Amino acid sequence: MEPSSDKDRVLLAELFAHSGRPVPASHLAEALWPGRQPAQPANAVQVRASRLRGLLRKVGADHTLVTRPAGYELSGLDSDAAAFELLLQRAKHAEDAGVAAGHLREALALWRGTPFAGIGDVPCVEHETRRLEELRLGAMEDLAEAELELGEHRRLSAELGAVAEAHPLRERLWSALMLALHRSGRRAEALAAYRKIRDLLVTELGIEPGASLTDLHQRILAGAPELDGGAAAEAGRLVHVPRQLPLDPATFTGRDVELAELLTHFAEYRGAVPIAVLDGPAGVGKSALAVRAAHRLAGRYPDGQIFLRLRGAMPGLTPMASGEVAGQALRALGVHPSEVPGDPEEAGAQFRSRVAGRRLLMVLDDVASPAQIRHILPAEPGCGVLVTSRGRVSTLDDARHLRLGVLDSRQAWKLLARLAGEARLAAEQVPAAEVIEACGGLPLALRIAGARLAARPYWPVAGLAGLLADERHRLDELRAGDLEVRCSFEVGYAQLSGRAAEAFRVLGLVPGPDLPAGAAGALLGTDDVTATGLLSELADAQLADCPRGRYRAHDLLRLYARELAGLHEPPGRPEQVRARLLGWYTSALSAARLVLSPPRPRDAQRELPSGVAFAGPPAALAWLDQERTNLLALLHASAVSPGPELPMFVEELMWALHYRRYLNDLLAAGDVGLVTARQLGSRRGEAAVLGSLAGGYWSLSRNAEAARYLERAAAIWREVGDRAQLARTCANLALIHDLLGRHEEAEAGVREAIAVYAALGDHRGQGIAWCNLGESYRKQGRVREAFGCYLRSIEHNDLAGHRLGSAVSLSNSAIVHLADGDVTAALSAVERSLPVHREFGDREGEAECLITMSEALSRRGRHRQALATAREGLAICDAIGWLPGRGRARTLLSTLESQARSVAA
Repeated sequence: MEPSSDKDRVLLAELFAHSGRPVPASHLAEALWPGRQPAQPANAVQVRASRLRGLLRKVGADHTLVTRPAGYELSGLDSDAAAFELLLQRAKHAEDAGVAAGHLREALALWRGTPFAGIGDVPCVEHETRRLEELRLGAMEDLAEAELELGEHRRLSAELGAVAEAHPLRERLWSALMLALHRSGRRAEALAAYRKIRDLLVTELGIEPGASLTDLHQRILAGAPELDGGAAAEAGRLVHVPRQLPLDPATFTGRDVELAELLTHFAEYRGAVPIAVLDGPAGVGKSALAVRAAHRLAGRYPDGQIFLRLRGAMPGLTPMASGEVAGQALRALGVHPSEVPGDPEEAGAQFRSRVAGRRLLMVLDDVASPAQIRHILPAEPGCGVLVTSRGRVSTLDDARHLRLGVLDSRQAWKLLARLAGEARLAAEQVPAAEVIEACGGLPLALRIAGARLAARPYWPVAGLAGLLADERHRLDELRAGDLEVRCSFEVGYAQLSGRAAEAFRVLGLVPGPDLPAGAAGALLGTDDVTATGLLSELADAQLADCPRGRYRAHDLLRLYARELAGLHEPPGRPEQVRARLLGWYTSALSAARLVLSPPRPRDAQRELPSGVAFAGPPAALAWLDQERTNLLALLHASAVSPGPELPMFVEELMWALHYRRYLNDLLAAGDVGLVTARQLGSRRGEAAVLGSLAGGYWSLSRNAEAARYLERAAAIWREVGDRAQLARTCANLALIHDLLGRHEEAEAGVREAIAVYAALGDHRGQGIAWCNLGESYRKQGRVREAFGCYLRSIEHNDLAGHRLGSAVSLSNSAIVHLADGDVTAALSAVERSLPVHREFGDREGEAECLITMSEALSRRGRHRQALATAREGLAICDAIGWLPGRGRARTLLSTLESQARSVAA
C-alpha cells in the first residue's frame, strides 16, 4: 500500500516507527502539523486516523488501526522491520557460525531502500531510521565475521571493498576486508586498505584507527600465522565490539548547557582518560543525560560502548560489589563467564589489559562509591568514562564533575508537553502551570505526571492539578507504573545514620523553604559543628542542598520528610520545632535590631541574643531580606496553635517588616499578630502590633486608620503602665495629628513624650520626639522653631549613638533651609545625611533626601541633574509604596519636566 497523501504517509510511518505501541494523539498531532497545529488537534488526528483506517481496509491490509486508551496502534503488525530484528536476535543466539550467517543473510535480504523514504522531516521517523540503519550495518559486520569463520574470504575480498568504501568510518567492515584480503593472499592490498581507512579517519575525525584495527595491521605486517584462518577465537577477539547503550530517550528535554559541557569535555580533554561524573538528587535525570551524551559520543569510540547499571540507589537491591562490576565489564567484552577471575583486582587487571589501546566508551550508571568502579577504570588514552551517581563521587582523579538540578519552568513545560501534548497544555495553561509547580521541576515527577495524562487523553489537566494541590497526598499521586517519586527518595533515606535520619525528619517540619545552619543547630538541639556535619550527611545522600551555610531541600523531599516525621516522631514534635525556631529567630531579629537601631534603656536590660551576630548594618539588612519568606511562613504556621513564644517574635518581626518597608507583608502579619495576641491574652503584644500597623498605614497615607490604631495602643500602654512605650506612641501620634490638621493635639502629645523620655534619661526617645515636634512646626510654617527642634534632636541622637536618627533630623533641616532660601546649607545637609540613610537601608529617608536634593539642584540651575535625582527618588517611592513621598516626588518631577520642555522649545 502506498498512501497518496503526505499526511497519510507521516501517520502510517509514525505508527510503524513505534513498533505496534499505542501512540498518543498529542504526539501524532505534533508530527502531522509541526509548529502549527489545528484548533482542535485531537479531532484532527481522529479524522486522519479514520481516513487511514479506510485505506487499510480498502487494500485488504493484514493490520488494522485501532484506538486504545493511550492513543492509536496498528494491530496485527507484521512489518519487514519486525522480521528483520527477529532474525538478528536468532543470529545473535546461534551457536553455529553457519546458522548465524543464514539468519543474517535472510535479515539483510528484507532491506529494500531507505526506511520511510519520502516521509520528510519527522523526528520520530528520523530516529527510527537511524536506529534501523545502525542495525543493518551491524548485521553486515556480523555477517562478514561469520563468513570469515566459514572460510568465505575469497568471496568477501571481492564483495567487501565496495561496502567498506560506502561506509568509510565502520572499522569492523575494514577489519573484515583486511582479513579477507590477507587470507586470499593479497597482503599488499590488505595493508593498502589500512592506509586508506587511516587517512580517512585522520582527515574526517582527526583520530587514529582503533586498537582492533591497528592490532590487525601490525599482525598482517608481522605475518602472524594465527590470521591464516582456523583462529575463530582470535578473530573474534579482534573484532568484538560491544554496543550496549540503551535507547536514546525520545522524551529527553532540556539540559542543552550540560550536554554541551559534557561533549566539550570529551572533545577537548588532553589527559589520559576523560572521566565525567554526573551527580544530583533522585529523579533529576542523570541517566537520561548520560545516555543522550553517550549516543552523541559513540562515533568517537568505534571499539564499542559498555553500559553497566551498578544499583547504587535502586530500591530493594544492594549495590554491585566491585568484583561483580569487573566481571560484568569483562563479559561485555566477550569473555566467557568461566574465564572471569574471581578476585576483583585480578579481574580489573584483565579488563584493563583487554581495553588497552582501544577506543571504548564506558557508561557506569548509578554508582554507589568510587571503590565500586576503581578496578575497571581504563589506564591508557583512547577510552572515555561517563559516571552517574546520586552521591558525590569526589575522589576520582581528574574527573569533570557536573551537578544536575531541577528543570526551570520553560524546560519543565516542554517536557510535560512532549508527554501529554503541547495543544493539551496550551488549552489549560493555568492548571498545567500548577502541575509543573507541584512537581517542582523534578524530571521524574514530570514524567509521571505526563504519563498519567497521556494514559487518559480525555482527562482534563485541571483534574491532575487538583489531586496534586493537596500536599498530604501529593506523593501518592506521583506514581505511575514502575515510576514513583517516594520510592526514589527511600534509598537515600535508608543510607542515613540514625541521627541524620532524625535530622531529616525534623527539618521536614520547618515551615519555610530553607534554613540557616545556625537555626538548624538550635532546632536539632545541638551545636553548630554537629549540625553542619548532619547537614553534610544529608547533602551527601542528595536529600538536601547546603549552599553557603543554609539548609534547603526540594519541595517534594520536604513533603517526604514531613510524612516520615508523622510516622516516627513523637506527638507534639511540630509544636516543639516551631517553638525552637521562634526562639532562635526572635534572638536573630533582636540582634539585627540592635545593629540597625541603638537600644533604648529598656532594651539595655534585655538579655542579648546568643549565637547570632551581624558585622554591621549591611549584613543585618541582607539577612532580613533573605529571611523574609521564612519569617512569614513561621508566623503563619505558629498562629495555628500559638504558644507563649509568639508575641515577642511578632513584635520583632513587625519592626523588621516596617523598617524594610514591606508594607503588604506588614499589614498581613499584623492581622495574624492581633488575633494571636488576643488569643494568648498578651496586652503588650497587642499594643506592639497596633503600633506597627499604624506605621504601615501612615506610609500608605491612611492617616485616619493610623490614628485609630495608635490611640488604641496608647490606651493599652496606659493600662499596663509602660511609660516609655506610651511616650513613643504619643510621639508617633503627634505626626498623624499634624497630618490631620490637629496641630494643638500634636504639640501637646509630643511635649508629653519629651517629658517622659527626659525623666527616663532616654536620649534616643528625646531625639525622635524633638524631630517630630520639628516636623509639626515645619508643616505650620514655623521654620525657625522647626530648625531649633531639629538641632535639639540631633544633639540627643548623637548622645544616644543613633546615627540614623541624626540623619533624619539633618535631612528634615535641609527642607527648612530651602524654605528659608539657603540652598547651600540645604545641599550640605542632604549630602551628609544621604550616605547614612543608604548605609542603614532607610529607603524612605533615602527617597526624601533625593527629592530635597533635586529641588536644591534645580534652584542652582543644574536642571539635568535635578531631573535625574527626582526620578531616582520617585523610583524608590514606587518600589516601597511610600505614598507621601511619591506625591511630593511626582509634583516636583512634573515641574522639572515642564521646565525642561520650555527650555527645549
